Amino acid sequence: MPTAPAEEGSRPGANEPRRSVGARAGLRRQAKLRRQAKLRRQAKLRRQAKLRGRGRAARPG
Repeated sequence: MPTAPAEEGSRPGANEPRRSVGARAGLRRQAKLRRQAKLRRQAKLRRQAKLRGRGRAARPG
């Protein structure tokens, strides 16, 4: 991940090889899927924790 905020249409940084538009779109989709999977995993864990009544998601009291 480049440290500088890369806005849309910016030149690729030194650590980012030039890619075609299609390749970039694929990468973006991959990143989106990864994010969604992470969120899904977290949500599942939270639900389980709530059911077991422990962890951050446990009901207060």
